[in-house]
Parts: sequence; C-alpha cells; structure tokens
Amino acid sequence: MAVTGAASGIGHRLALRLAQCEEVGKVVAIDEGRGDVPGVQWRVLDVRDPVIAERLRGADVVVHLALDLGLESDPVARTAYNVRGTQTVLTAAAAAGVHRVVLCTSAMVYGAFPDNEVPLAEDAPLRATEEGTAVADLLEIERLARRAPRAHPGLNVTVVRPAVLVGGI
Repeated sequence: MAVTGAASGIGHRLALRLAQCEEVGKVVAIDEGRGDVPGVQWRVLDVRDPVIAERLRGADVVVHLALDLGLESDPVARTAYNVRGTQTVLTAAAAAGVHRVVLCTSAMVYGAFPDNEVPLAEDAPLRATEEGTAVADLLEIERLARRAPRAHPGLNVTVVRPAVLVGGI
C-alpha cells in the first residue's frame, strides 16, 4: 500500500495507522519531505514527478492525499499541484500495475443548496460552483476519477468525500 501526502495531516495519520496494522504488509509513504512515521518505506518526491511510477511498483492500493487546499496558497500553483499531481498519480499507478487508487475530495463538491436532499446520497449531482477556488480543483479531480477507468483499464478508482476538517488533526 502507498500513501501520498504522508508527512503531514490526514496522510500522516493514515500512514501511522497502516504501519501499525498487522493485516497490512509494506507501506510506502510518499511526500516532498520525510515524515516521522516509523515502519514505512519513505519515498521523498513531488507527486507530479513521473518517477513516482517506479516508487509505486508492488503496491496494490494507492491512497492519494497529497493536496494543497490552503486558503493562502497561490491559486495557479495550487491547481497545478492538485490537478497535475492527481493526473500523474493515476497514470503512474496504472503503469505500475496498482489495482486501486483512492482519491480524497470533499463533501463541498456537492454544493451548498437549500434544495439538497437530507441526507445527501453519494450519487447526488456535484453542483458546486467553479470560481478558481480549491473546490474547482476538487471538481476537476472528480472528473479525472470518472475518466481514469476508461483511460487506464483495470485501474479501479474510489473517491471519498469527507466533510471539511477544521483545526488540527
């Protein structure tokens, strides 16, 4: 199993849990800097680097959590990192023979509308507006997820859409 964005945030937490789980074999932690997760194999690189395909070889699942959703981030740089990083991870995973990629977007992709069903079904339309915000990046990641199985037969893609996390993890 491989986790991108493993040096901080939710990626760090997931890598810690996976490393402690007896049912999980080798865990490859990928990030631009080495984190403090014991028991994993670190691969220090940018997820936009095509060499990531070699680093994913042997993994059966990749959980892609390397996203920049910072409010202070430069929008152009943020989108380049988020979208190109996701494209590269999907292509690299397919090239490396990975069977499943898990992408993480957000419940924000549904849009906040008064006519939304309660509870909102997972297959509800994604109606958030695209105004150059991080939500636009997430909507593009959703489109990449839908296209990936056609572009890369044999690659299964799962998207999780958690609610917004506020505060430290």
